[in-house]
Amino acid sequence: MASSLISANRAFFTIVTKSHLAYARAMAGQLRKFHPGVPLMVFLADNPDNYFDPAAEAFPTVKLQDYLPGGELDTMPEYYTAFELCNALKPFAHLYLAAKTNLENWIYLDSDVYVCGAFDRIFS
Repeated sequence: MASSLISANRAFFTIVTKSHLAYARAMAGQLRKFHPGVPLMVFLADNPDNYFDPAAEAFPTVKLQDYLPGGELDTMPEYYTAFELCNALKPFAHLYLAAKTNLENWIYLDSDVYVCGAFDRIFS
């Protein structure tokens, strides 16, 4: 986990399939303009499968097997479409952030949101 998560006490997060990774990259760039010290955490809804290297991204990534419980991991990805899966994974991502980080606040954003301002009022 990136050290910026520890010092920021807040983060943004989104959930994407690897086919929508470009959206997360664009969002991360826009968020850095308004919140340079607040990370965008990207929760993956599928495996990278050598499509990209999560460690090379400008944001921390959380692999599906790290936040989706084993029993659900065996069934959910097979049952849902990619869009449905990204929506169904939201509570698991929230639980991960609550249990595995020391963040005080986080904001979920759909990956196709274009950020054009600061979120300070929402964080407060």
